[in-house]
Amino acid sequence: MKNIQQLISILTEKEQVEFIQHLKKKNKTKDEKNIQLFKLILNEPYLNNYADKIYAERNKNAFHALSKRLQDSLVDFIAIKAFENENSAEQELFKKILAARILVDHQNYKFAFKLLKKAESKAKQLELYSILREVYITLLQFAHLYEKIDVTELKLKIAKNQQHLDLELRLQLVEAELKLSAKKNKILDSAYIEKLLQQHQIEIKEELTFKALLRLFTILDLKSQLESNYFANLKELEKLYALVHQKQHLQHRHHYEHLQILQLLSYAYFRSRDFKHFKEYLDKFEQLLEQNLPFRNQFDEDLFLLKAYYFNFTGKAPEAIPLLEAQKTKSFLPQLFLMTCYIQQNEIKKAYQTLQQLHKSDLWYAKHHGEIWVIKKNLIELILLVELDNYDVFESRLHSFQKKYYKKLQSTGNERVIVFSKLIRDFYLNQNFDQQQIKILENSVFKKEDIFMVCFYAWLKAKVESKDLYELTLNLISN
Repeated sequence: MKNIQQLISILTEKEQVEFIQHLKKKNKTKDEKNIQLFKLILNEPYLNNYADKIYAERNKNAFHALSKRLQDSLVDFIAIKAFENENSAEQELFKKILAARILVDHQNYKFAFKLLKKAESKAKQLELYSILREVYITLLQFAHLYEKIDVTELKLKIAKNQQHLDLELRLQLVEAELKLSAKKNKILDSAYIEKLLQQHQIEIKEELTFKALLRLFTILDLKSQLESNYFANLKELEKLYALVHQKQHLQHRHHYEHLQILQLLSYAYFRSRDFKHFKEYLDKFEQLLEQNLPFRNQFDEDLFLLKAYYFNFTGKAPEAIPLLEAQKTKSFLPQLFLMTCYIQQNEIKKAYQTLQQLHKSDLWYAKHHGEIWVIKKNLIELILLVELDNYDVFESRLHSFQKKYYKKLQSTGNERVIVFSKLIRDFYLNQNFDQQQIKILENSVFKKEDIFMVCFYAWLKAKVESKDLYELTLNLISN
């Protein structure tokens, strides 16, 4: 049932109605058990006994077959809708290429050539390099039979097109390698990413397609995460977005990629504490999402989390907290930020209760969200244990944190996390600090790099100076 529920969640309300009509057309008899099952799963997703609702007598085999047919029908329908919405241009071009090949077989070279030239022009305009390859392959097939085909020129076009295809492949290789490393729970060195980009000869240039631009955005976002320094990569991100802006004639075909790019760019400005540009790109992200409701489920959490960030760090915590509390899924990143908001408002018990709702292991959270976020979770837990004056658990958690992460943090240049954890312990045990260590931390957080590091530092500073944490945080991030 889980697969069917996930497939149904992709459909908009309009598509749900269309799917029922699709099933009615497919059904060869008056038996509409597939429609009945679809409506049951749609309206009662947490039911455990769907089979009992469909069949008067328990029939496990029949229900399994029915479920399989419904799943296959959903897959077919989603694929059909995807072709309708996204691939109409590709379909038309493939039709032209296929027609041209048939014409070549019937020795109608002139008309075939004309069709292929139109396909070539359109494919170039839409940056469809794999289709261009098919156009050129077809032209090669009858180049010796039709004098208007300039083989020398064709060879140059093929070579140039191959460069585009190779670039796409190299970007895919870099992205795949990084994601695989992240999945294996490694804290990567940002220099390693630089080395990968250089090895694969990746650079920002106009020839990059929409999908290639998104891959570069994703890679730079990961690099910024590893360095905890989004500010350092903003210029490159802006260069990339300038190329996206130049491709306005293609944006109607790449709404999904454009949404991801706007989400990453608004997040980068948030982490850099540039709230003017953060709000500008957040508004663009929300407007584009409202125009593309089929993607709402995929981006809904990103949108409300970005809004919560904006509200909380522009002095509107009373708007941020209810937004986070209202989330239905209780997923990791929103819960993590809700804890941060509670701590800033001195709602320590609520923050700790939220922490206790994160039932999965650190290993699971690292695999699905990245080890950097798990480290932040551990630091928040240490802060809460200090606030609750739970010394025994604090010592245990700190020892576990040191054992698990100190070597990794040292090897990747994240010394300030180690410094911060030591300063928490010093404050808790005797409220004495190594002033040199405080300066290391203070100097790092005021290089416009990372808003979350400022939050951690603000908590420590508020404790030492007996100041209101939220007010102090807002003052520090505005520096």
